[in-house]
Formats: sequence, C-alpha cells, structure tokens
Amino acid sequence: MEFHKAQLEAIRHFNGPCITLAGPGSGKTTVLTYRILNLIEKCGVAPEHILVITFTRAAATEMKERFLKLSDNRYSGVCFQTFHSFFFMILRKAYGYRADNIITQQEQTRFFKNILNEYELEITDTMELIRHATAWISNVKRSGKSPDTQPVAAAGICPQEILCEIYHKYQQYLTAKRLIDFEDMTVYCYDLFSQRKDILWQWQEQYQYILVDEFQDIDAQQFQTLQLLADRYRNLFIVGDDDQSIYGFRGACPDYMQEFKKIYPEAVQINLCVNYRCRAPIVAAAKSVIAHNKNRYEKDIVAAQTGYGMQTACVVVKEFESTEKQNQFLAEQILKHSKQGKFSDIAVLVRTNTGAQDFLQTFLQYKIPFTIKEHFLNPFEHWIAQDILAYIHLAMGSRERKYFFRIINRPVRYLSREAFADTVVDFERAKAFYAEKSALKDRVEQLEDDILILSKFSPFAAVNYIRKAIGYEDYIRQYADEKKQDKASLYEILDEISQSTKTCRTFPEWFEYIKAYTEQLQNKKPDNAGGDRGRNSMDSVTVSTMHASKGLEYKKVFLVGLNEGNVPYHKAVLEKELEEERRMFYVAMTRAKEELHLYFPRERAGKAQKISRFLQEIDRSSVVWELIEDK
Repeated sequence: MEFHKAQLEAIRHFNGPCITLAGPGSGKTTVLTYRILNLIEKCGVAPEHILVITFTRAAATEMKERFLKLSDNRYSGVCFQTFHSFFFMILRKAYGYRADNIITQQEQTRFFKNILNEYELEITDTMELIRHATAWISNVKRSGKSPDTQPVAAAGICPQEILCEIYHKYQQYLTAKRLIDFEDMTVYCYDLFSQRKDILWQWQEQYQYILVDEFQDIDAQQFQTLQLLADRYRNLFIVGDDDQSIYGFRGACPDYMQEFKKIYPEAVQINLCVNYRCRAPIVAAAKSVIAHNKNRYEKDIVAAQTGYGMQTACVVVKEFESTEKQNQFLAEQILKHSKQGKFSDIAVLVRTNTGAQDFLQTFLQYKIPFTIKEHFLNPFEHWIAQDILAYIHLAMGSRERKYFFRIINRPVRYLSREAFADTVVDFERAKAFYAEKSALKDRVEQLEDDILILSKFSPFAAVNYIRKAIGYEDYIRQYADEKKQDKASLYEILDEISQSTKTCRTFPEWFEYIKAYTEQLQNKKPDNAGGDRGRNSMDSVTVSTMHASKGLEYKKVFLVGLNEGNVPYHKAVLEKELEEERRMFYVAMTRAKEELHLYFPRERAGKAQKISRFLQEIDRSSVVWELIEDK
C-alpha cells in the first residue's frame, strides 16, 4: 500500500509523544493500524504492551478487526478498548466490580422519579427533567469539579440547589447499592491511580505504548486519567481533528488538543491533510467555512481526487420559497437519483432531531424508504403537542375529563377542576358551579365557544386559532419566562405541529397521519433492524442529525433547513458555542463524497427565515449558487 510522506511519518513514529492532526477522509484508521504493525515488527514492541483507545465499541471493534486482518491474526495481544471498557477493566481487577455493578438506565430512571417526588416541583414533563438532571450530573463528573460550580442549562426546570441535593443523594444511593455509572468509571479510575502509585505503576508497565483515536472528543476527567497512565513512558500517540470536535455538550473541547502541546512540549506534530473521501469542490467549500474559526490548528486540507475541477457542480446551494417547496424538491431529487443509483447512497442531515418531521412527512407521501440513524424525538409526544391534541379531541366532541384537565388553565383561566368533576364533562354544570362568579362563568362560556369554533376549522386553521385566538402562544411565553426555559425551543415544537397539519383536510385525517408517523418512527429506530422489510431495509435513505453523522460517508449528502436559528442553533450565543456550531456544519459537509446539496427555505410555518451565516461564509468559487439574492 502506498502512503504519502505525512502518513509514513505517523506510521514510523516510535518513542515519545505525538499529535497527529487527521482531517476528514485522511485515512487515520489505516495509519493507526499500520503504526501498530510497525511498532511490533520494526520496533520490537511486544503486542501486550500496546493499548489502543477509542470512544465507541463499534470503532474499537472495527479497528481490531482491521488490524488482525492486516497482521494475519498474528498479534492478538494488542488491547483495543473504549475509554469506559478500559477503565472498567481496571476497576474490575482492583475492586472486583462485575457488570451487574453498573446501574441500568431503568434503575437510574426509577431512582430519579422517586427522588423528585420528595420535592414540590411543578413538573410539566417528568422524563424531560430526568434527561436534564442525568445529563447535568454526567457533565459534573466529566469536568472533575464540584457540582456547585457546574452551570445548569435548564435552571428553570429545576433550581441548581435542588439539583446539587439530588446529585449527592444519587451518589449516596450508588454507594449504598455498590453501583457505579459510566462516568464513575473514569472518576474512580483517576482516584485509584492518584492514590495507589503501586497499581498505577503496574498499568504503566503493562501499556508502554498508548494510541488514542478521535482525541478531540476527550473530556477533562479522561484526559487527566490518561496523563497519569502515560506519565512513565510518555509514549502517547494521539490522533484527532480539532475541527471535528462537536461534543461540547458532554464535555469534549478542542482546547485539550492545544493543551497537549503544552503538557508535552517535545511532542511531534504530524498533519494528515490529504482528503481521500471528498471531491475537490466539497473540500474547498468546507475549508472556506471552517477557516472562520479562530481556536484551531491551521491546516491546508487538499483533495486527493484532483479530476474534478471547481466548475463541476459538486456543491449546490439552493434557496426555496418555503419549507414545503424545499421538501418536495428534496423528495424529487432523491427519487431521480434512485433511478440510476441506490437510496443508500444518500443521507439527509439536520441540525436537531425535531427538525426532521417536515421532510419525513414528505418521504411518507412519496414512499421514499428511509432509515433513522439514532433515536428521534417524536414531536407529537411532547407535552405541548398533547395540549394541542386535547383541544382537538374536545372539538371533535369528546367530553373526557382528561382532555379538559390538560387545557382548562392553558392558557390560565383560573378554573377549578371541581367545576369539571363529573366523569363526562358538562358545560352547563360548570357554568352553574360558577353561577355567583360571573367572570369565571364567562371564561367557561368562552372555552365552550372556542371549542365549538375549533370544530368548524381544518387542522391547520384550528392549530392557528389555538395559538393565536385562544392565547396558547402567550401561555408558552409566560411559562418559559416563569420557568426560565428557552422560548424558541418551545415555539419550535408548536411550528412542528402546525407544519404537520398542512396536508390534512380533516381532524381524522390528521390523526391518521400522526399515527402513521409515530409507527414509522418506531419502526425506523436504529435497534429495529432498519424498519422496513425486504428491499427497503437494505436500500434506504439515511436520515440523521449532524452530530450522529460523524465518521460516516455517503455519495450524496443533503443538508436542509440551513437558516439562522437552526444552523447555527439559536442557543449558541458565545463565540465558543458558535465555533462548535461551525465545526458541526464542517463535519456535515465533509460526509459527502461526490455531491453536497445545501438547502434553505425563506419561510417556515408562516415565519420569514434568514439564510445561515455559514452558507454566506462559503467561497462562492467552489459552489453553484441557485438562489434569489437578498435586496
């Protein structure tokens, strides 16, 4: 196999620390496997002294299989592990931990549900709060700092002082049950290495050569533990790309790659800057975007595929009048491709999983097979959607209390549940209940009138009436202000619901769509073997978030909904956050091997949309730009 100069330098590096900057499609896995082989066959290192660490089990398994195939299964002693599996192996030998000492997600959820009952919190969505609490606790542990210093992203859902109390009670529970979670594996391992130099020395002797893949994804606690392990021999070979660091929400930070050179000033730096995946225009377009980031190593990425000049329409930016036009065009382009190629050549990438509902609805209409890369949240299961649907059920004639109880004070009407105490709600009895309170009686009458009006509308008009005339949007705004939650995210759910009604003429038709969409989403879950039977399970379009697309590649990639507030996401305000958003866009762009399509609509859910600043940063000489210029 032929290698270029930088690849050979990385493969032949022997002793001492080394940082290898590996851009997209630069063949880093091949370099890593050949380097391991070189250490054994050319440098005389025993396989048992080599440790290879990566972040996912799939990546570790793939690298091990590729190495064993390369070496004809001669060197099975090389240790391939994820950070978690490696640290747990150490804890197992030190403390006798077994797999059943790791807390399950079910037990973790059960603990948080029970502990939340001890606090008088007004919780709209218990599972949402549990997700926020567990993510926050994980970040505390990854940071290696006190919970009192860790900011709470959703302080309105649960005050910081209560979260700190829950954190300590959770740790007490784990200790009492002799359980650990995934973050504890790193924390306990770091503590063990810090306190027991004899044990640390044994592991340092065992693994004298350490190779770490995807180093840009490392968190503070993992980095500190790795430093202790590598401190004796300092043969730490890291491979990564600070431009592809996109997991800040779980503690990853490109600063650690900069920090590496400070901790190991003697470290050799090698740049793998040839992209073997993408055509030249795709490389040029992506490079022009990421160059706007300041906190990064400078690199000059070049395409190995030089046969495609800039005049080739590999990168197309297209503007649409509306989301509907975008999704229709997207579906038509996919069907057009399927006549010459395969559906599996294509990926459609979105910034957030709630942003997929628009075009998935279109895919169902056009009968386009698709596979979802990770778990997508169903917008119709959100509590806001459940409120809207409760109104619709009442408009369709239901008088079940469960629907009334959801909405009698959304927006706030100051109505009591006692007024609707009967098994079947009766408006006349409710008005009689407030016979001596005219203002509240008027509100009951207004609610009755509103429900009657809703019954005469189409689904789209009904949802709009609930939002505007009934005042549900005002309720959401007040709720967000009171709970200190992000209004834009809540409005996004409302917009998703509105968008879903546009092709439905009646309420039963809309409910059928919701049912079909929910079933499709369930069938397309990653653990469901691709969802569809037969050809579709083997040949389908991949639908993924930008986050989950990392490490993958496709002939054609479509990035849709590229508007300000979505890409970059509206929560990204600080320069550090915007740079991570730009890195995510860069990662998404470089998933494309042959064609990259960048779409943005000018209108969504009746609201004007602005073009993403990242699109405006692209060097226009590398793309075909099909849009109406802003005047």
